[in-house]
Amino acid sequence: MALVKINGRTHYFDCRELEITKVSSGRYEVTFDGRTFSVIGGRESGGAKNEWFCHYPLMYGEQWLPAKSMVEAIRLGVVY
Repeated sequence: MALVKINGRTHYFDCRELEITKVSSGRYEVTFDGRTFSVIGGRESGGAKNEWFCHYPLMYGEQWLPAKSMVEAIRLGVVY
């Protein structure tokens, strides 16, 4: 289990290592156990605070999966 602090709250994810890197305003690259996917959203990206998307081509193809928070978007990507 990986332990990550997001917005002052601690969250657990089902992987060994998790790294979140901010690429630009409202865009993040999430790397877990050697795999990488994108998370985009929030007010910084020009949307609402509860408008997030997960883009993980290896698992979901070219779909952008909607989520209500950054944590939910990361959980969509951290799957086995």
